[in-house]
Amino acid sequence: MRDIVLITAPNSSGKTTAYNVLASEALQYGYVEKDKKPTSDFHAIIEAIKIDDRETGGKNHFHEGASHPHSNTYLEDTFDFIVTGNIIIQNMYRIWGEALAALPQEEREIHFAELAGGINLSRYSEIDHSYARVIRIFKDAIIPLKVLERILGDSRK
Repeated sequence: MRDIVLITAPNSSGKTTAYNVLASEALQYGYVEKDKKPTSDFHAIIEAIKIDDRETGGKNHFHEGASHPHSNTYLEDTFDFIVTGNIIIQNMYRIWGEALAALPQEEREIHFAELAGGINLSRYSEIDHSYARVIRIFKDAIIPLKVLERILGDSRK
């Protein structure tokens, strides 16, 4: 069953606007609930940052402008960060994929998902957040195959 609409683009390029337009149309036809939010990689990367804090003391990210590079020991400022290690991106994809896999499958209901991607432009980091990596993530089953089938449909049919 194809029930996940994936909206993907680089950061700050209109994914939320696209979601608002598509969700508004889907709402008119009864395919989504009012005020339902998309499953976003943003929430997944925040969880991956918290994992990095717990497991490595924040080794794979830092906070620009902080009094010292890693100042969120108590997670007082989680949103101001720069990712420096691919392990956070790997965990983000895993968390995001698990959230999509857990979405209920019901007749006449579609879910929206947002995923940022593209070339890394940060001079501080050499992370790979490219679409080529997204393809590898699906091929390596870090995101469950059933999620890809819910986005594209089952190609075996």
